[in-house]
Amino acid sequence: MCMDLRRGGKAAIDRMLKAYDLPTKQALCEKLGISNSTLANRYLRDTFPADLVIQCALETGVSLHWLVTGENDRTSQNEPIPSPEPFHSHETVDLSQEVEPEKKFSKSNIIDFKMGGRGVIERLLEAYGFKTRQALCDHLGVSKSTLATRYMRDLFPAEWVIQCTIETGVSAQWLTTGEGPMFNDTTNDSIAIQRQKLVDEKSHDPNCDFMNFGTGAKATIERLVEAYGFKNRQALCDHLGVSKSTLANRYMRDSFPADWVIQAALETGVSLRWLATGEGPKFDDARNDVIAIPRQKLIDGKLYDSNYYMFDKAFLSDGLKDPVVILDGDITYIADRQFDEVVDGKWLVEIEGRTSIRDLTRIPVGKVRVSGAGAEFDCGLGDIQIIAECKGFYKGL
Repeated sequence: MCMDLRRGGKAAIDRMLKAYDLPTKQALCEKLGISNSTLANRYLRDTFPADLVIQCALETGVSLHWLVTGENDRTSQNEPIPSPEPFHSHETVDLSQEVEPEKKFSKSNIIDFKMGGRGVIERLLEAYGFKTRQALCDHLGVSKSTLATRYMRDLFPAEWVIQCTIETGVSAQWLTTGEGPMFNDTTNDSIAIQRQKLVDEKSHDPNCDFMNFGTGAKATIERLVEAYGFKNRQALCDHLGVSKSTLANRYMRDSFPADWVIQAALETGVSLRWLATGEGPKFDDARNDVIAIPRQKLIDGKLYDSNYYMFDKAFLSDGLKDPVVILDGDITYIADRQFDEVVDGKWLVEIEGRTSIRDLTRIPVGKVRVSGAGAEFDCGLGDIQIIAECKGFYKGL
């Protein structure tokens, strides 16, 4: 039997008071950034505050299991449960008071959340191991007409992507774009068996509820802010390209932001399961040890984009800021496009419209000696375009 989270609000709210070590529910409202009436309604109706419980668990380190059920130990024990206090003034979430962001992230340009449904639905079938769309409909708990409409209109099914990723372990990037490995952890030989077992169990358990994407926005948005390293929701708005009112509406109405969750997972590398549910590790350990580096081929003095290489970080130089892989014949260079100054060594340079790997040697004053391919010559630093510093190379990679 799955847990019934429709009830238990009173006890959960009392346990949150203990977890935060707050004397009154008024203080809890201020801590959580919600109005007194919102908390009072949940308390009086005994409605389980799932989003607030997850937020409390993340902020205090208290056991989520204890917050939900009251069973097992928590971090601090044997404290009296505060008695209920009356509710007074009303408060709302105010985004206008937040300051400007300090961090910048490059926005993802690979996803259009208004289209791409057909390819995603085909990959969902493959991920679950289903042979028909009817089986997929039955598992997701949607009608055939709903799936058919999304397929025909090419509408991106963000909530299905999240559910499938969490249930099967399939890579969110692969489900969304079709690029990269199907599984982040390719060392688990039994993943397909476990995946199918999970699907079978869920498909035949009438008491188990599917993920509810109609709620959960508040806690998810807080995790999005944390994933990007922002200090406020205004910074998140600026990065996602949405207005403060759009984010505020989703936050207040608790409408799950499936599209933002997928975008954040792809841009930050944070676990999609953690973003969506707050469960599991924030980062996948295997993925933390591997980095995808863009690859370019050098052909006849021109650079051409050529997908990417996956590297174990242990094989790379420390301090790489903007790495790129350059293929020049049978030699593979690892270069860094971000550098503070030009020092002696191998560099990727452009000379009169042609790009090549050259040896550069600094000479007085403000000049450089260019050698390697072709004739050696001296010139000013500003006479050539210096693209990247070669940090290492491999032959026959």
